[in-house]
Amino acid sequence: MPPPIRMRVRVQDDVFLIPVPQSEADSCTVSWLCEQAAQRYYQKCGLLPRLSLQKEGALLSPQDLLLAVLHTNEEVLAEVCSWNLPPLPERYKKACQSLAVEENKRVTRLCEVQDGSSSVSVCGLSLAPSSLNPLLRALKLQTSLTELRVSGNRLRDDLLPELVATAVTMPRLRLLDISANRITGEGLEKAVNALTGQSHPAFPCLEELDLSMNPLGDGVSESLSCLLSCCPLLAKLSLQACGFTARFLQQHRLLLAGALTAKPR
Repeated sequence: MPPPIRMRVRVQDDVFLIPVPQSEADSCTVSWLCEQAAQRYYQKCGLLPRLSLQKEGALLSPQDLLLAVLHTNEEVLAEVCSWNLPPLPERYKKACQSLAVEENKRVTRLCEVQDGSSSVSVCGLSLAPSSLNPLLRALKLQTSLTELRVSGNRLRDDLLPELVATAVTMPRLRLLDISANRITGEGLEKAVNALTGQSHPAFPCLEELDLSMNPLGDGVSESLSCLLSCCPLLAKLSLQACGFTARFLQQHRLLLAGALTAKPR
């Protein structure tokens, strides 16, 4: 039996090992490899990119036969040329299929009536993570969105990083409401840690952030300070009923004060 033929494709921070079927190896093209890598990226991240491939700085033609330009186990760099963004209801449906979860009829209806709007709201539905996750995937790269309201659901700690990963793809986002979602201080810390090391603010236009009615607790002051540093235009921060006592301001007081005073009045 001949040895397996495999290609490594780097798409942003991910590397995918893609097997080439022996029966089709002689006819597979660079375009085929682009499609395979795009589908694997979609399965992982919920976004379907249109890709081109480069080898040692040279652009590979989509029509070239794969084995004429690449060797097995060779790694090539994929450049995202654009993103495939069909209407929001269709993206939500595909995200449900990708995650193997059933569509939520209420979410489907909200996607239909809010498609193309600058504001998306799914407040007060008590949606479980299994219903919220495909919606968050579908909303990625919704660059026209300025308001995202997810109050009164069940994001919890596990899904908060996914929400943050979605929100950072919305450069015009001005309002983010994630109140009453059972988020703890530990969950906020994990989500904020994913933002560290970025060369530019994660939320450059965010003016209003509502974290109320989440059991954050006193130990959240350092994580909250880091989050505020990612929001240079933040003007309103809501923290009602988050389980704070006097100790909240005592811990990392200077760091928190510095983050608050740096905001516009």
